[in-house]
Amino acid sequence: MKKIILLMALIGLPISLVAQEVPDPLTAGYSQCKFLPGKGMKSLEEYVELFNEELDKAEIEMGSTMLVPFFKTDISEYDVLWVNTWQDNTQAGKAMDWWLSDAGEKSRDAWPMFCDTQILTYQWWMDAVTDRDDLEGQNFSASYYTCNLNDGKNLSDAYLASNAELKLGHSKGSKSSSALIRPSSGTNAAEFPFDFVRLFTNPSFTNWGEAVDGWYDDVRGSAESNAVRDAFDCNGSTLFSGRIVR
Repeated sequence: MKKIILLMALIGLPISLVAQEVPDPLTAGYSQCKFLPGKGMKSLEEYVELFNEELDKAEIEMGSTMLVPFFKTDISEYDVLWVNTWQDNTQAGKAMDWWLSDAGEKSRDAWPMFCDTQILTYQWWMDAVTDRDDLEGQNFSASYYTCNLNDGKNLSDAYLASNAELKLGHSKGSKSSSALIRPSSGTNAAEFPFDFVRLFTNPSFTNWGEAVDGWYDDVRGSAESNAVRDAFDCNGSTLFSGRIVR
């Protein structure tokens, strides 16, 4: 079974980071999916309407996003990366109970894809200059990088250095948001030999391009950027086109 390259196991680190400046994580589930025979993006668009109606009836609190590969080594590996997010594990558990219950049967039966890989993660989001409303109703960019900690560094070090670098970018006009992701259930060290994943989102691909150019022009070589390089190293990015569906 092929693996989601952007989701790698972080072995031996606690779920909550100890640094005072680090916020509590969100819980997020990633599903790697291909359309069933005769199904396609139109089928998924129709499903989203039903999905939201059923979740509203059940009073389930969650967010959902669909990501379509844009720049990827094997772009035919899967059609959609479906991401559900919850405020905490309790809300995630309520959603899972609903999905498996009789109340969730209508949504289960209408799901137009087969998902061969599902992974639960924790996501620590950094300071942002944009919010969810800036991404609603349009295609946004999502870039995932697989990363390894340097010797003597931990995930708290990586978060604090990344957040400082991100804020420097914001002061130069970047609209990027970013999170560190620690995969949990559904992973193991043999299949996912990386420490963590760094995610960047931008409200548009124009904003993505401006952020990348701005990093090279205004951030690279700064004390904040050097602190990131001292804490960890990243490789293997994948760029997605994303859309919020709930």
